Formats: sequence, structure tokens, C-alpha cells
Amino acid sequence: MMSMERDVCIIGSGMGGGTLALELARRGLTPLLIEAGDDQPGSLSVNHESAGRPFGLEKSRAIELGGSTNLWHGVVSPLDRRDFSSSLCGQYSGWPLSYEEMLKYWSQALGFLGFDQPALTHFDMLQDRSQKLANDIRFDRSRLRPKLFRVMGKPRRLKHDLREAANAGSIELMTGGTVLELIRSEDDPGRVDRVIVGLGDKKVEIRARRFVIAAGALETPRLLLNSRSFGAAGLGNDAGNVGRYLMDHPMGFLGKIRFRRAVRAALYSDIREKRGNRFRIGLVPTDGAAGANSNLYLRPAIPGATPQAENDILISLIAVRNMRELSLKHLRNLIGNPAVLYRIIANRYALPLRYRAADLFFVTEQTPYRDSRVSLSTSVDRYGYPIARVSWQVSEQDSRNIGQFIERITVEALNDSQYQFDEFPSSENWSKSFTSAAHHLGTARIASHPADGVVDTNLRVHGIRNVWICDGSVFPTGGNANPSLTICALALRLGEHLMEGAL
Repeated sequence: MMSMERDVCIIGSGMGGGTLALELARRGLTPLLIEAGDDQPGSLSVNHESAGRPFGLEKSRAIELGGSTNLWHGVVSPLDRRDFSSSLCGQYSGWPLSYEEMLKYWSQALGFLGFDQPALTHFDMLQDRSQKLANDIRFDRSRLRPKLFRVMGKPRRLKHDLREAANAGSIELMTGGTVLELIRSEDDPGRVDRVIVGLGDKKVEIRARRFVIAAGALETPRLLLNSRSFGAAGLGNDAGNVGRYLMDHPMGFLGKIRFRRAVRAALYSDIREKRGNRFRIGLVPTDGAAGANSNLYLRPAIPGATPQAENDILISLIAVRNMRELSLKHLRNLIGNPAVLYRIIANRYALPLRYRAADLFFVTEQTPYRDSRVSLSTSVDRYGYPIARVSWQVSEQDSRNIGQFIERITVEALNDSQYQFDEFPSSENWSKSFTSAAHHLGTARIASHPADGVVDTNLRVHGIRNVWICDGSVFPTGGNANPSLTICALALRLGEHLMEGAL
């Protein structure tokens, strides 16, 4: 078996691994970056076995250089202060990092991603503006408050940056390589000595001083569980936490309101910033409201009841990145459903029109639930290693939280003579139709104590001195925002930590 020796080996090239590789290169290191895909969009169908609720999307991750940054829509927002509290979602919630510490790295992440005003103070300025714009639609501010989300006009795809860095020699890139297992040192059980990589029809051994796993919340636990030189339970799994607490952001259409008079309401239409960037406003529970940290968007629509098929078409288009990826089925759906096309154009381009109706589009935080998990399948890959068995489950607590938001918050907060319901929100309909938001989180969670998680506050695997994890799997709770900004921030923070020579 061919063997290579390196200083830093990063597994996965998405928002976590790709950001970290570029940051280490900027600081003068030359990391080896291993990616299972290549420059072309990959297939998801053979990568895991589904045993729980389907994610409901045509694509929920990208097996290609740049990982899920290739699917990212450019939406960013930091976590809320309340997300760092252990009281929000019960025993297994809360971050062992502080909100104040993360502020620095969120600002750095905004700059890394290409926002021309990266400071979080700009969020505050836009938030002040959004508070005024939100007055266009009346709602109970004791129940809901406006929350700002920034949107990049052209989201940063790390694929191009990584390829350029590789061509310049500042990173070493290995594409088409599936990392199969990590092997501990025979002389020191608290260290990983090497990884085995499947590369085409052969296997390669990579030895390194430091390893960072950034393969995503579905593949990272598979790799840890398959690393059996650490015992039958796999790497970092002494407390049985690897693969547990799989979370996402359940999302979907909840209902529809019709305005008694046409309104030009910025609350539910993106607002343009400089250089093609935009911002949008969601409605989230006030800090005093109980339940998960949910988010309600109001999106322009055509009056009247909406067939479920139209909402299904919109959901099916979420993973489409450009016109070239529109299939014949997508085109037929759009041509046959002009109302869908109208909803897409009105929401995407913030047209200066007056609207008569709005969809209620709901995104909610998921409570950490131990039985929602990634384990190993009895099916194996081409190299004989078990693939991931994914059982995404929504707990009874989640169902109660969703019902609480719908019945006690949404209906009460959106109860004004300015509008009426064309479609009344229903927790029963929601529970049948919601999908994943392709935000897979939580399967190698961060925790101060090894009994409660997989990695420590520096993202190092508990009990292993030279392995770190940097992707969505480390999230102990997900908040209500796209996780990309926080994953990027954690990668920049880890880059700083690794440059201090931590081992």
C-alpha cells in the first residue's frame, strides 16, 4: 500500500474543511485536503441507506470539490444569543462556547465569504432598518420579532478557490478519495497514526501529525464508527454519542394570508443591498416565548388556496443552483404552473410591486433527540466498509414545539384586520409535508465533558490529542439560521488554534 506523510490532513472540502484549508494556507501551512468527489456534481444515491423520515429533497449534500458550498444559497445570520442557553431545548441543548466569543469569528467569516461590510455592526444597522420596514404588516410584537438575514447575490463557491490554491501549490489536493478509517498509533492509543483512503481501485495510507474531519454530519460519524482500531465502538464513541442527535431544520409551507388591500411590504420581499447582495426579514419568537427557535417567512404569492403540488415544486427547486441544472421535469412544472414561477421571481428579485397575498413559510429548530441518528449499515462500499445508515427522526417534543408555534404564536400574532387567512395554519398538514433544509447537524456534538458529546470546545475529539472535527456535526443545537456562517466561523477559529501548535 502506498504511504504518504504530511503535517495536516483535512478530510472534506465543504464550508468547514475548505475554509480551514484556505485559512491554513494563508497562514503559511500546506495542508493536504482529501475530497471524495471531484470538480463535477456527484451523486447522492449510493452514499447512505435511509432508515428514517426521508429528507424530502432531490439533493441534501454535494459530493464534489467545495462540498455543500456548491448548494449554498448565500444566506447568512449568526446564531441568536438564546441558542447558547441550555434552557431552550432541554438537557442536551446549549453551546459550551460563549456568544461573545463567537462574535469575533462571525465577523471574520463574513469577510472570508465576501461581504463588503463584514462587521456584525452592519447587521445591527440593517436590523434597525428592518424594524421600520416590518411595520408594513401588522403583527403582535409581544409574540414575534423581526430577524435579519443577509443574502449574497453570488454565493462563494469554495471549489474555485481550492482549485486555484492547489494550482499555486499552497494546498495539496486529493480528489476522488474516500477516507475509510482512522488507525491509532500502536505506541500511543491517544493519537491517530494514519488514515486509509480508497482511491479508485487501490488504497492509500496517509500519515500525518494532525487530522481534521470535515466530512459533514452524515459521513463524519460513519468514518468515526468505522475506525475500529479504537475498539468495537469506533473513534470517540466511549459514551455512545457518535452519530446520535442528528438534527436538521424542518421546513415547509404552513398557510397563506390575503391582504384586504394590496400592500408593498418589504417584510416578505428581499431588499437590495450593494453589489447585488440582499437582505430579508423573518419573524421569530420573542425571547420570552416558549418553544424552539423557529422562523417564519412571509413570501409573495397569488391569492387563493395553494395546491400542495405547487409547494412541492418549490421545494424540489431548492437544490437547483443555475439554469443549466433545470431538468425537463423542472421546466415542465414551471411552464404548467405560472403561479410557482411568479412566486419564485417575486421572492428572488424584490420587484417593486403591490401584493395581495403571502405564503407562510416556516423553518424550525429541531430538539436534540438521541434516537435520531447515523449508524452503520449492513451494506458495504466498494472497499468493504459499511456505509452510513441514516435515521432522521423528529421527536414528540418537536411536534409539540411546532404545534405551539402554530397555535399559540402564529395564529395569535398574525391576527389583524389588515388580512385574512386563505389557508389556515395546521400542525397536522405541516407534519405530513415538511422536509429537511439540507442542514445536517449534531452527530458529533461539542461538549465540555466527554459524557455529553464527541469534541471539546476546541473541536478536538475527546480523548484523542491530534484529531479535530469541523463541520455541522459539532452543533449541539441548530438555532433557526442557515449554519454556513457558523461553520465558517468555527473553521477560522480552529485555524487560529492549530497555528498555535496545539497537539
